[in-house]
Amino acid sequence: MKLIFTLVIALLVVMPASLCSQATGDRLFVIDVIIDNQITTFYRGPCGFEAAKWWGAPVDGSFCGPVVWGYTINGDSLGCDSLSGNYSDKIVMLRRGTCEFTYKALLAEQAGARAVAIANGYWVTHGDDCTVNLMGVPENAMHQIPAVFFSRQMTNFIDEAIKAGKNPMVCFRLVNIFSPTAEYAYAT
Repeated sequence: MKLIFTLVIALLVVMPASLCSQATGDRLFVIDVIIDNQITTFYRGPCGFEAAKWWGAPVDGSFCGPVVWGYTINGDSLGCDSLSGNYSDKIVMLRRGTCEFTYKALLAEQAGARAVAIANGYWVTHGDDCTVNLMGVPENAMHQIPAVFFSRQMTNFIDEAIKAGKNPMVCFRLVNIFSPTAEYAYAT
């Protein structure tokens, strides 16, 4: 009887935690890159991406948008000055370096971006092709758009398509227990 009581208590403790882990605010998502109707999925971690922790908006639903380089009024893609043009509903890629990730995200948000991706895109920048930086908690920063950091491999994959005149799409796709593959192996 004691064993059954213990198991019931354990289930009552574990079940709410399991249900909460399926919530959309915890950012369990993958990123699909669509080029010429071919889908390539990238996951959190090496060679993929990392999401902002506690300062970017949560991914509360799956969404897609064209991915483009963001250019400043100075003509660079660093995103440390106001962005020139309208980036409404686009996923804006900005190269890392020179200023804080949060400032880049703020400028992309002000330009109308749906999400911002900080790109580890030059061979001289930190790390190797698979490096993804954790996007921790900067002081006094909270943005209304999701912010992610793309590895150099992911950035180059998208950049090659842009340079070839293609129009890549990026989709933030929530994963759940019904997904055939999931970021944290829910299928098991």
